[in-house]
Amino acid sequence: MSKNINFIPTFSIIIPIFNAEKFLAQCIESILAQSYSNWELILINDGSSDKSSQICDIFAHKDSRIKVIHKLNEGVSKARNSGLDIAHGKYICFVDADDIVDPSLLEVLLPFTKKEIDCLVYGYDRIHNGNLEKFILPDKGTVEIQESYFDLFIWKLKKYNLFVPLWNKAYKRSIIEDYNLRNENDISINEDLIFNQRFFHHIRTSTYINLPLYHYTLFSTENCLSKRICDPQILLHVSEVIQKSDFHNSSCKELASFDKFFYWDFIRLSYLNAFQLPQYNFHDKLKIITIFLSLTKKDPDFKLYIANLGKIKSFIYQWKSKYFIYLYHTIYQAIRKYI
Repeated sequence: MSKNINFIPTFSIIIPIFNAEKFLAQCIESILAQSYSNWELILINDGSSDKSSQICDIFAHKDSRIKVIHKLNEGVSKARNSGLDIAHGKYICFVDADDIVDPSLLEVLLPFTKKEIDCLVYGYDRIHNGNLEKFILPDKGTVEIQESYFDLFIWKLKKYNLFVPLWNKAYKRSIIEDYNLRNENDISINEDLIFNQRFFHHIRTSTYINLPLYHYTLFSTENCLSKRICDPQILLHVSEVIQKSDFHNSSCKELASFDKFFYWDFIRLSYLNAFQLPQYNFHDKLKIITIFLSLTKKDPDFKLYIANLGKIKSFIYQWKSKYFIYLYHTIYQAIRKYI
């Protein structure tokens, strides 16, 4: 699909779509309802088998600002990357096909795009168990982040569950292109965390708008990403990205401590998940535990990490025996089945 060089939108909004017919029209209509109109909407139909394809085409026929890519199903990361490859807006926004955005979103963001801010972050809300939950910082109003405050700001985003999502941010596209940033093609869990760790590593300016401008759909606790079992190799890869992002060496003690804990948590989760997956046998589990233990020998901060896990786990890990750890988690998993 060729780019129209005569139309340079302020925002490129990318929506990956897979079998989302129940919610898709409402999602697209929330973009069409924006009070600011200089945008392009890129719909990536990722091999849907329902009516999502037809819905995309109907909307594209009605509005020339809407572009559609129909492709084979390859996962959300490749879908988003397909959108990035043809986007030419000044800023990139990601939206999930089952969510909606506030009609004022782009207009609220507009003044900060004129200041060339690297990343614009905003709050979101969701309905969970019948209750409306808002995810915003305790700061009041809009905050333009000064460089000296930037690492503390990143820590706050992480602490209040605003860092990981792609869909509560507007990214300056020139930075994405300058550093060739893309979603990990073969990863569909934690891919947003990986992207943001890399993106925030390269920027020094941001603005936070303390309003829930994104409305997130949460179906049930079982559908949360945190409840999914993730392949250990993916989790090890995430830990490497966290380490390379170098926030654990930040002069901001809160961020350094948070990312160090984050790093160890993903490494530990790598072998914990191996106990949940049938394809990982006894030897596979021992190999991943060995990786975990080999890294502990190189890091003096490991003791601080295990101290936060409680007395039982601290006692288990301090011995640094792969067989002891294996036995503990085997017994633990067996007990869980009967609780």
